[in-house]
Amino acid sequence: MGFFAALSFLTLIPVPNRWKENLKSGPPYFPLVGALLGIIVWGIYEIVVILAGKATGAAAAVVTMAFLTRGLHLDGLADTFDALGSGKTGKKALAVMKDPRIGPFGAVAVLCILLLKGALIYDLPPEAIWRPLMLFPVMGRMGVLLPLCFLPYARGKGIVTVFQPSGNRTFLGGLGLSLVLALVLGGIGGLAVLLSTLLFCYLFSVFIRKKVGGITGDTLGATEELAEVAALLSIHLWVA
Repeated sequence: MGFFAALSFLTLIPVPNRWKENLKSGPPYFPLVGALLGIIVWGIYEIVVILAGKATGAAAAVVTMAFLTRGLHLDGLADTFDALGSGKTGKKALAVMKDPRIGPFGAVAVLCILLLKGALIYDLPPEAIWRPLMLFPVMGRMGVLLPLCFLPYARGKGIVTVFQPSGNRTFLGGLGLSLVLALVLGGIGGLAVLLSTLLFCYLFSVFIRKKVGGITGDTLGATEELAEVAALLSIHLWVA
């Protein structure tokens, strides 16, 4: 039932209560949830391209992803960049992050991410576009497992503490799924995308730990959004 626990946590897709009780079993299946999201995004993209053209299709893909994930990761991105933009560290940065209001740094970060995703999806070659549209959400959710499994939580308790401690077994489970999906969807190039995305997430996680002392739900959301952009950039380099 781990997949359904992950699905209920990461998306608004309805799941029966009895299948989502054990949230701690969910993280290894995060990449598989990404693959499902990719299938839905691809379907919406193809329909909108037929009706309104490629540019609108790319925009629809971005909007669909944000809608399916309840904007959860974008909210985390905004809060994280407001904290980073404040120039504060430690508990003071965490206090900024907890403020429900979105500041200028957060707003600009969200705008930039949405524009980058739309542009990168628009520039994908139309041949077998389902492959990259499935691959980048997989990589985004795999990237989250790196800090989730190996970094401490920066606050006493929060939305992600239910998943901790995670550790090697959880990470390797997600990595195994991601590796299979990367090879199926992108071949050797898909493996390069996986490694590139993980490298980026490692560097970003080191930076975040230095700034706030660990992870929060917001920093994980930021990691996921940035990992998707890193994956799309890598897809253009290694696959497309």
